[in-house]
Amino acid sequence: MTRNYGSAVASAAVLAAFVLSPAAAQEKAHKIGYIADLSGPMQDNYGPIVEGFEYYVKELNARGGINGVQVKLSVRDDGLDATRAASNAVELATSEGVNSIWGMSVSRTHLAVYQTAARNSIPAIAMFSGIKEILPPNPLPFAYSAGHVFEIAGEVSGKLAAKMANGKGKMICNSIEAPGGVAACQYTEGAAAAGGLETGTVLFPPTVTEFGAIAQRMMSMNPTIVVAHAGAGQNVGLIKALRGAGYNGPILMGAHGLNETPMIDALSGVGDLDKLQIVSRFSSPDSSGKELDEIRAVAKKYGKKTPVSTTTIMGWSLGKVMEASLTKCGYPCSGEKLNSVIENIKVEMGSLMGGPIQFASKDHYGKSWWRVFQYNAAKKGFLPVSDWQEASSTPTLRKQ
Repeated sequence: MTRNYGSAVASAAVLAAFVLSPAAAQEKAHKIGYIADLSGPMQDNYGPIVEGFEYYVKELNARGGINGVQVKLSVRDDGLDATRAASNAVELATSEGVNSIWGMSVSRTHLAVYQTAARNSIPAIAMFSGIKEILPPNPLPFAYSAGHVFEIAGEVSGKLAAKMANGKGKMICNSIEAPGGVAACQYTEGAAAAGGLETGTVLFPPTVTEFGAIAQRMMSMNPTIVVAHAGAGQNVGLIKALRGAGYNGPILMGAHGLNETPMIDALSGVGDLDKLQIVSRFSSPDSSGKELDEIRAVAKKYGKKTPVSTTTIMGWSLGKVMEASLTKCGYPCSGEKLNSVIENIKVEMGSLMGGPIQFASKDHYGKSWWRVFQYNAAKKGFLPVSDWQEASSTPTLRKQ
């Protein structure tokens, strides 16, 4: 695997490896790329997702690869910049010769990567989030998402907020000033309003680090329940500020980039943690199941020092989709051939999710299943408090 953080030393080392090992350069391998924010304001969200994906690739290669063919992973850092993300995609598709791009960072970078990938006839599959352009009935060619598409996550969370509040009171949605964040809150508001709640939205820049003024603005709107579509560090700042401002009600967080244990540790001394809930397409790391046990064992094997999180599970889950796709594609596997496979694939996820990941020619997202996990202080973990709930890939409850 190679990473590119702009280091001349690292680049020289990689070049030397190829010069010294010409036979290795000719070795059969599935070359795949991965793009994420590894140095920008949301690196704490994306780093563990990449880590989970890398663990999957390492373990896959340790088992002998895919029918004897190893997977070579090249990771690139977009710094949360759309232009840089597109440049990464060009480099991966041309210089590196990858047949697919995985991961990707915040939604405002997605379109540039999707369009670049399509021009080079290779599929791009997002994880953390996704944009409406992959939803039916006319998804972008070569563009997919296996994670939290904000329109759908928003609609699901709005319905849940209305149910939690028994259709009474006011829901305030909080998210970043980006297309995905805006869409998340538009659909959260629409679904919550359909469930009987008054609604409002407060957005903030992705780079914000101080949430006092944001919390005061939200408090002036008299929330009964808060829905947060933000990143891990941002949620910590928001929760501290809201509790400090006197809000002791429920906070429902979308698990778009959550690292549960560091978040709870950072909230030590803050009250009402038992009112923190997460809505997620993925299982909580505190859940049980064969696949989750496998992740924990592999993380320990490769020396992971911090607990497995939802973000680790996201990366591992994307790895399962990658393996299933390349297995079906065979070797050699061109971008166009792989795209035809992904466009019609169904991957069972076991205990990682509530149902399979399945794409179709007119739907590059598919049905999804969502569950609510609530923090249990006695057991020091987020435990399920709802069944898996199915969601359509065609959200309809958008606030106009």
